[in-house]
Amino acid sequence: MALDLFFVPRKPGFSELGSADFKPTPSMLKARRKVVDALLEAFPGTQLQGEVTEGYIDGFPRGELTLQPGRIHWSLHHVDDVAPIHEVVDWFLAHGLVCEDMQDAGFGNRESRTVENDEPLESLDALVGAQLLGFRFDRNWSTAIMFEWTLADGRLVRMRFHHLGTCRLPDLTPLVAATVVEAHLESSTISHTLSVRFSDGSELTMFDAVFDKALVSTTRTRV
Repeated sequence: MALDLFFVPRKPGFSELGSADFKPTPSMLKARRKVVDALLEAFPGTQLQGEVTEGYIDGFPRGELTLQPGRIHWSLHHVDDVAPIHEVVDWFLAHGLVCEDMQDAGFGNRESRTVENDEPLESLDALVGAQLLGFRFDRNWSTAIMFEWTLADGRLVRMRFHHLGTCRLPDLTPLVAATVVEAHLESSTISHTLSVRFSDGSELTMFDAVFDKALVSTTRTRV
């Protein structure tokens, strides 16, 4: 699989950032220099060739990373393991740039937010005792889905998958009162299988899915 991903600020729009006559503002140039400096530090052995708006990153571990006036273009060839790709996409998101995935390959994250009160869910074991709050599709990337859970201590967990795969939902009515008794996430080379069993004996399963992340809000909430 070949990929072309673009890392851009949330504003202005993607088409404007990619236009031939686009000129970044002074604040955008400052932000770009900051990102490039952080990038060179995070990936040892890399070097900036040219300018931060018209150059490229030499020695980047995967593919070609080209710097354009309004966006950073990452071109990859023969992708057979998506995990390192997600790591780079997450790195850019943490540094203020979203990923535009025009091939809809499961890497777009414009709807994702980095929130100071959120932290990674250490283990799916933490879902034991939780209740399913709901789920929703990401309409910007039609195969993405997010599940929301309320933990036993009242905190909120958002679990996102880039790619839905095959999903089997139990009857939803009993889940209003049911709690999670067991949860597993198994990984293969390029996909994941999610299995969540509830106290009423029902089970939620997903096959051939692509896991993104699970974040838990450190602020407790009432449901």
